[in-house]
Amino acid sequence: MVAVIVQALWTFGRSAVKTPLLAVLGAASLALSVAGVSPLAILVAVSGPFIPRLRQSRVASALLDGINVASLGLMAAVSFQLARAAVNDVPTALIAVAALGLLLRFRTSSTWLVLGGALVGITLSMAS
Repeated sequence: MVAVIVQALWTFGRSAVKTPLLAVLGAASLALSVAGVSPLAILVAVSGPFIPRLRQSRVASALLDGINVASLGLMAAVSFQLARAAVNDVPTALIAVAALGLLLRFRTSSTWLVLGGALVGITLSMAS
């Protein structure tokens, strides 16, 4: 959420210099981000009713299937890169394994996993 707000502020700051319309769009994007609504979520909500109609076409359905597979592959690749960068010692590996276990066994919300990992990480860094 913080990254979204920072991005929106940066976009707003850059666009305010160019044109008033872009400044208004940047401010609207900032307001939506602060409210917790992503502009992409709005795009998904608007395009949602058209998906069943697109699925009736063989070509469009194959295209949507390809987009889904490509999205999953991209998410897997990014997750792997983030894990390689974040898990660099034994304590972070233990936190990652514990979070994965909680996620798979109890379907724990990612919010609680992030907060718990942060709390454990802060506690470990203060102890050493």
